[in-house]
Amino acid sequence: MRKIGRREMLQASGIAATTLITSGTGTASSSSSAGKQKLRLRANPSNPLSIPEIYEQKEAVIRNSSLYEKSSPVPSMQAKGFSENEKILAYNFDIINGVPTEWTGTYKSIPDAKMASASTAEVSKKERREAAKQRVFNKAAADAQEKRERKNNTTDDSVTQSSVSTSTTTDSWSDWTKKAESDNYITSDNGNDLSWESKWKHDPSDTSQQGLNTELIMRPYDQGLNPWENVDCEIDFDYNGSTFKEIADYGPGNSIGTNTDTFNLAVSSDSVVQVGISSSTTSSNIDIDNKSDTDANYVYHWYDISGDLTTNTVRVNQSAVTAGTDPSGTVTYCDQDLQGVFNSPGGREYVNKEIKVEWV
Repeated sequence: MRKIGRREMLQASGIAATTLITSGTGTASSSSSAGKQKLRLRANPSNPLSIPEIYEQKEAVIRNSSLYEKSSPVPSMQAKGFSENEKILAYNFDIINGVPTEWTGTYKSIPDAKMASASTAEVSKKERREAAKQRVFNKAAADAQEKRERKNNTTDDSVTQSSVSTSTTTDSWSDWTKKAESDNYITSDNGNDLSWESKWKHDPSDTSQQGLNTELIMRPYDQGLNPWENVDCEIDFDYNGSTFKEIADYGPGNSIGTNTDTFNLAVSSDSVVQVGISSSTTSSNIDIDNKSDTDANYVYHWYDISGDLTTNTVRVNQSAVTAGTDPSGTVTYCDQDLQGVFNSPGGREYVNKEIKVEWV
């Protein structure tokens, strides 16, 4: 049965109790040029970035861009549902050729309740670890920007692409027009990493056909006396309340076999869009359980991980194409929930996040 209530739980948790950027604890920069606007925010674990500050500065960039001049709502993808132990240390926002794109770096720290009874040595160790995490996020943010710039004006799909002959008109997902993109990276005190790249696109010849593709990446910390392992992960697209809740098709479906490197999504009776499969998805060590229900307006896959992939980097992806009408005001296109589960002899760690895909 599909899990329910996680989105409500995340919303109920509210915004993390953080403070705004001040000189000396964080840095902010923004600039613009022909066809491109950008925002860079950096902070440290003792004074992380706040959601209101990110929104305020992001909106300032949008207001000064060509997007704000348009009469139609602006596509937006924003990570939400932060707990008070999740600290945003880096944030990039770009508008490149009219496409808003964000990258968020989040550090999941040990709960303060556990540190309250910790020794001085343990607290000192935590402080050193946090300082190291800040350096990691600064580099990760710079690497993300470099990667984005390399991919600009080229295919932006990290998943494998190949040609498949069909009797219908076949488009490649890489040829669809990108509306918005959200890339995120979460690392925890335990050393486990969860990241993803989520892209919202539409058919270049028909804006009533739109799609969402997310690649989820898990990296367990497999060093030391108690190494961690990947257990499972899940991707959930919820279209309830959307003007695009008519789900035309989705993938990958149940376990797809080791010889498949793409799947075709039926956009209409005579047209399909071809989407590449992430490198790990076709492995026999990943069992895909399709729990989607188009009548209930959601697409949901659960990926059970076994064998060698429990200690290695795992990549999985999910896609859906939907039909509908562009709204005239602020409307949600899709609520997206992502989760990765890691295990060690000492217990389990759940890393999850909600992404709001909407017009604003």
